[in-house]
Order: sequence, then C-alpha cells, then structure tokens
Amino acid sequence: MRNVAACRSSALAWLALGLVLSRSGTAQEIEPFSETIEVQVVNVEVIVTDRQGEPVTGLTREDFEVYEDGRQVELTNFFAVEGRSTVLAPGETEEDSLPAPATRNLSLVVFIDNLNTRPENRNLIFGNLEEYLRANLDPRDRVMLVAMGGVVEVIEAFTNDVDQLKESLDRVSKEVGQHVRDEVDHRTLLRRMQQARMPPSPAQGGPILDLGGLRDFEDAQVEAIRLANDIRFLAERRYRKVQVATEALAHFTDTLAGLRGRKAVLYVSDGLALRAADSMAQGWLNKFEAWAAAQDAAAALGALRDMETLALSSELDAGDLFDRLVTHASNNGVAFYTISNSSRASPRGVSAEFGAPGTAHGQGPMSPDVVALETQSLESSLLRMAGGTGGLTFTGTANVAGLLDRMIGDFETFYSLGYSPPAGRDGQPHRVEVKVKRGGLDARHLGSYRLKDPLAELQDRTLSALHYGIVDNGFAMRLDPGRQVRSGRKSYQVPIWLKIPFHKLVLLPQEGFHVAQLSVFVVARDLKGGVSPFQQIQLPIRVPDADLEQAMMSAATYPIQLEMQQGWQRVSVGVRDHLGRLDATANVDLEVGAR
Repeated sequence: MRNVAACRSSALAWLALGLVLSRSGTAQEIEPFSETIEVQVVNVEVIVTDRQGEPVTGLTREDFEVYEDGRQVELTNFFAVEGRSTVLAPGETEEDSLPAPATRNLSLVVFIDNLNTRPENRNLIFGNLEEYLRANLDPRDRVMLVAMGGVVEVIEAFTNDVDQLKESLDRVSKEVGQHVRDEVDHRTLLRRMQQARMPPSPAQGGPILDLGGLRDFEDAQVEAIRLANDIRFLAERRYRKVQVATEALAHFTDTLAGLRGRKAVLYVSDGLALRAADSMAQGWLNKFEAWAAAQDAAAALGALRDMETLALSSELDAGDLFDRLVTHASNNGVAFYTISNSSRASPRGVSAEFGAPGTAHGQGPMSPDVVALETQSLESSLLRMAGGTGGLTFTGTANVAGLLDRMIGDFETFYSLGYSPPAGRDGQPHRVEVKVKRGGLDARHLGSYRLKDPLAELQDRTLSALHYGIVDNGFAMRLDPGRQVRSGRKSYQVPIWLKIPFHKLVLLPQEGFHVAQLSVFVVARDLKGGVSPFQQIQLPIRVPDADLEQAMMSAATYPIQLEMQQGWQRVSVGVRDHLGRLDATANVDLEVGAR
C-alpha cells in the first residue's frame, strides 16, 4: 500500500503542561528506565464437547494436559466459563485464576468469499443469517460484514444494528461475483472432455468415422493433448486463486488481532480447492489413459505423464497455504467457522450432466471417483481452516443458524488454561495441543500462538482502531489537529497535538522530579485503504516536583508532525505507559487540504 503519512518528530521530544513549554524550553535528556520484566501467561481457551457435540461442564484443571511443541507444560491458571460467567473451583478465589483474558464480548466477522461462492448458494445463507441475527444477537456482541472480490472490502463495520446488517446483505446479494466465470470455464472443459471421441490405435489404420468433426488420427490426438494442456492451465489458475484467497485472509486477520474479547470469522464459501488438479486430471486419465499408454507418440506419452503427475504429486497441493493461514489466524486469536451450501451439491449436478459412460473402460470424466475427488478437495480446505483454529464446519447446507448456535455455545461455555511459556521465547509460532484425560470427549482450541511483547500488542490494537474505529481510551487522551501547511501539489504538513491528562499516568519520584515513560505508535489510513508505515516515538516525561500539583490538573502535550496526502484521512495513535503497564488508543478523522 502506498504511504499516506510520514511522522517527522524527535524520538526524545519535549512535553508541556497544557500548551506551554517546560521551563527550560528544550528537550531534556533523561536516563532510560531500567528494563521492567512483565510475567506473561499463555491462555488457551478450550471448548470441550461430547460425542453428540454438546458442551461438557464441570471439568477441573486435573482433567487437562497441555503440550507446547510436543512438551507438556504445567498449568498455572485455570477457570471455567458457563453462560459467559466465570465458574470457580471449590475453595478457589478469583485472584487464584488471574490473569484472565477478556472473554465476555464476541466480535463476529461474516466473511463472504465472492471469488469462490456461487451467488445462489450465498444468498440462501444470507436469508437464514439475517433471520438468526435478528432473533439471537446479544447486545454485548458486534458483527461486521466483509466481502472478498478483487480486494477485501468492509461492507458494514462492526455494529449491533440488525437493520443495517440486512441492508448491507441485500446489497451484496445483488453482486454476481467472479466465481461464476471460473465455474463456466471449469464446466466447459468438462464438457469438452466428455464429448471428445477416443482416438483409435494406429494399428487399426484407415479413416476415422463419427468423431464429431475430427477427421483423422492426428486431429484426435491433438484434441486429447490440448485437453491435457488446458487442464494444467485451469488447475494452475485455481491454485493461484487459492493462494490469493489464503493470503488475503491471513492479512485480514492481522487487522483483527488487536480487538479485545473473542474473535470469530464466519467464512461463507463454496470451498477452496485443496488439490486444484486432482479431479480434472483423474477425469482425463479415465478417458485417455489406456489410449495414451499404448501410443509410441512422444506427445501422447508426455500428456499422460503430466496428468499422472498432477493427479499423484503435491505440485499444486495447497496444503502448505492452508497451514500458513491457520497458523497466522491462530496467532492473531481468530477462529474460523466455515459454511458451504455447494461443495456437495454442485459436483453431483455436474456428474448428472457429464457423467455418461463412453470410454474404453466405462469411466467418464465426471464418474463417481472424479466427483468424490472434487468434493473432498473443496470440503477438506474448509475443514482444515476450522479444525486448526478451534472452529467448526458445516458443508452442503444453508443452515447457518445451526452453525451459529454451535459457535455462540463455544463462546459462552469454555475452559481457560493458562501457563507460563518457557524462557527465551523468540516471537515465533508455537504449536499447542490440549488433551482431556476423560474418554469420549473432544477438545477444540486455537492450534498455535505467538508470544507478543506489550509493544507488539499495542501495535495490533492501534491497527484495529485504524481499520474499525474501535478504540480503548483509558487515558482520556485527545488528538487535536493543528493548522495545515501545503508542502507539495497534493501533500500537506499536518500537526496533531497528543494530549494526555497527567493524572492518568504513573509518575515516579526521581531526584527532584517525577518521571514517566511512554511509547507512542502513529499510523494513518486514507479512504482507498492505503496505510502508512507505523511510526514509533519514545516519550520520557520529567516533571519538577515543584510543578507536580499543577501538572496533575493539566495535560502532557506532544506535537506529532505528519506529512499527508490530500483527502480524508484517519490517524490512529496508541500509547503505552510502561510504568503503569497500561495501553490506550485514540482516533481522529480529518480532511487534509480542506479550507
């Protein structure tokens, strides 16, 4: 994305009381604080169900074993949640289970994959979704609609207003989407393969009759080889589409990482091809394998080897793409709940149209084995997304109410298992596995985590505030734009004053002064979605003891100087008070270049 803002400021800047410079009028060098050590706890939220899928309650920490990267870890924190209320074990106090993550609110994203969904299947799900939300949406929860076509677009920002959500769903339901074109290409290829006549063996000699317009052996051979080449081309295109979709989903979960509470993505799709070539290559082999194997022609044998490679190798296997997506989503605390109304029905419809026999061994390009491969490929990707993040999958149905009921149950009744990670964590993903000692029970949870330091978490929260306008401003800080000055044909210098009441900060005495240490993140976004690089500023505060009383009634003020492009912009600022170990975020929307 293009850079829409640049922060120009000294890393060791002055702060003032109100809008007045400090007595010296200049920045003062302050010795850095000694590094503080924050004890971090990994909290794994686990949904436990029986064989019927019903939630299981009443378990204790002794019923669980937790493994990180294959090694068992000792639980230091445990609590159960039932109906969004914490249930403590007998004799246990709330302090015994702290720190507890924010679990009371649900952020639900309805993600509509128009690249991989037929409109009629999608719209049936929409109707059920609107009805369910109107009857069941909890006031504590919020829902956002997102669609992926050429780009990922927020259709409706987080809201609890079902009428707004319905209007947005109605708009999306009128869109055709790109999947229709891709499906037409797929079905056209299947039709060509089914209608192609079998080339005879050269040993037969003589002219070829009734070949649907193919008049000699060379033409028949060319058609078989051309079909093999077209299968590879379409398979590679399908694989690239899966690559685009998984990368877009991974980047999208980055914007959700900073949201507090539980996060779920209801992913609406006909499915992504886990193995893009298998069903088409197998259809070609069903039709042409025996013929091609009997030929001396290098081209026919080459086509045969290529189709066998596509059908048997991992050349166009998207498993690694989905593994990366699952790891990325888990590290951002996002669970996928996937629903498809097409992965079973559509291939069977194709089978009815193209599955008639007419090959050397009675197997058509869309015979049952080919249909099974396509169905398995589409459904396996959805199962992989949900299974790796602790979610659920519904396929071959528009019953979104059933899936949402299960999802809401997951977020209302679960267990939180906490442990201290081994020392020397490097910010890399680590695999987590939870086992329930009692038999017959199933445990679902995020499959991995990446331990983030407080500043990385603040950066996540600032990014979420930028995209979705959800701020957590416990410091009561203000962002006041100043006078803009043109710096280029369409660029301006824009000062923004960051103001934080001193009484909201932790100030410690130090040799005639009271001192604090803040870290500030600044990022900006334009209406087209362009996001600037993050700028980080270290702000030490030093207030003379004689001015402390006045300071407590004033605000620490810092000028952030931005270079911004003309047009509407949103600036998000995240602040961490290192001594108080508290964070806050705030936004300001402004029109750059307006008179």
